[in-house]
Amino acid sequence: MKWNGYIRVIGQAKDGLEAVEQALNQNPDVILMDVEMPHMNGLEATHAIHHKNSTIKIIMLSSVNKSTCIQQAMQLGASDYLIKGSTPDEIIETILAVTREGDTFQPSAPLYSFSLPNKYQL
Repeated sequence: MKWNGYIRVIGQAKDGLEAVEQALNQNPDVILMDVEMPHMNGLEATHAIHHKNSTIKIIMLSSVNKSTCIQQAMQLGASDYLIKGSTPDEIIETILAVTREGDTFQPSAPLYSFSLPNKYQL
């Protein structure tokens, strides 16, 4: 899939606290949020960001493919949930989808697992 430069990275965070700070200062359209982070995990950071600014779309990235974790992420404000190992095209498609359509999570949709190149790791 060609994404034609529609996506621009404006920041990276080393932990959940920094993710919240950057999100509130930079007001991005979409955040790719890792579930496992030091100081504040991605679920807590998602909740904090969504509580302060619900217009920011947050896509969770996790190696955990459990319905309880996915449901918790959605309840805390995530717009979608991807398994680490999703292809770059799947990540780009999801980013574009949440910016166009809002929350795209479909509980009945299957979750796929692929290997994610290091250059796409957060």
